[in-house]
Amino acid sequence: MPTTPSGGMAAEGTVDFIAAPYRFEVLPGVGHFAADQAPDRVNELLLQHVAALSGVTDLQAPACPKMLSCSNWSKTT
Repeated sequence: MPTTPSGGMAAEGTVDFIAAPYRFEVLPGVGHFAADQAPDRVNELLLQHVAALSGVTDLQAPACPKMLSCSNWSKTT
């Protein structure tokens, strides 16, 4: 019977299915809802990713640290 990889192994294996710039980042103590649990760190990582892809080096964090949080999105986004 095949075994199912643990959550960590499965997450790390994501790279095999991504055909774009990709970086795996572990956020200790953070679960599935990273944007709600560690919004400042998630925003920082997203801004780094966008900056790396766009060549822009002076991106600033949004005024609201939960700006990128799923809980703040409307049902239309």
